[in-house]
Amino acid sequence: MQKMKRAIPITTLFLDVAGVLLTNGWGHQSRSLAAKAFDLNLDEMEDRHHLTFDTYEVGKLTLEEYLTRTVFYEERPFTRDQFREFMCAQSQPYPDMIELARNLKAQHELKIAVVNKEARELNSYRIERFKLDEFVDFIISSCFVHFRKPDADIFRLALDIAQVPAEQVVYIDDQPLFVQVAEGLGIHGLSYAYLMGELARLTGTEAARGRIILAHLGNGASLAAVRDGKSVDTSMSFTPTAGVPMSTRSGDLDPGLVWYLACTEKMSAKQFNEMVNFQSGLLGVSETSSDMHDLLERETEDVRAAEAVALFCYQVKKRIGAFAAALGGDWTRWCSPAASARTRP
Repeated sequence: MQKMKRAIPITTLFLDVAGVLLTNGWGHQSRSLAAKAFDLNLDEMEDRHHLTFDTYEVGKLTLEEYLTRTVFYEERPFTRDQFREFMCAQSQPYPDMIELARNLKAQHELKIAVVNKEARELNSYRIERFKLDEFVDFIISSCFVHFRKPDADIFRLALDIAQVPAEQVVYIDDQPLFVQVAEGLGIHGLSYAYLMGELARLTGTEAARGRIILAHLGNGASLAAVRDGKSVDTSMSFTPTAGVPMSTRSGDLDPGLVWYLACTEKMSAKQFNEMVNFQSGLLGVSETSSDMHDLLERETEDVRAAEAVALFCYQVKKRIGAFAAALGGDWTRWCSPAASARTRP
């Protein structure tokens, strides 16, 4: 008689903060709002931000140094205190997720760790302001350890600190790429898995085992085709740049473009990376905004905004068509939690 394998218990929960427990602290949308509120040149601020933020996020610059490089490199009619207050005000909680984490810890005696990429001062503010330290046991942030996701070492360090094997850990993040990195170490990942669980809860287990197309259509965008509870295809690839167009990422491109731009524009690898990750997608096409809500409001009067919306919708529809073929010619369910999917059919 074959012995049944003993189930490995889940003892530890790793969580990101941005997109899981709280809103994004200082993302593109927040910076766009800051540019409007303080009458700043958004393009110039974005250029300075992208040249500086990696260093700031791994704890090698203070907030004051970051602000000096990105905003206060010239005289301004507002103070640093006013700008810092605005930055902090962009952080808002997801109360249901915070309550869920508290309940999981209380009911199942789980260890809970934050594994995130965040700058030091804003990270400390968010933890204290929303009382995350009341239920989080330890925090592994890029600003403390000096490297950041998607570097797998941040998850290895978290496992070392937690003193648990990877198979006893569940990791929740709104970025599928980071979940994939964690899963590569043996950690159980929840992103699309969370969607599947919610789908089963809302529609029943049998319905959730049909032919399903899942989509994250926020600032980052990706889709997955699932049949009988197993993934059969995904828009994701080696880096988060691939797939459908996103807020500032290009999505799939002809690889020959690298050689063409190197020859015709003398574009370096660093410049190409900057272009396809931070200057493309909705922002690159519209030339005004990476936020779908902004573009939808302006599409009737701004041809570039309309083009960006149309491109995004077309590429998503094309991917859905391809996934329908991969699923056998049709799908039974569509599931997406993100704002773009709710805003535009």
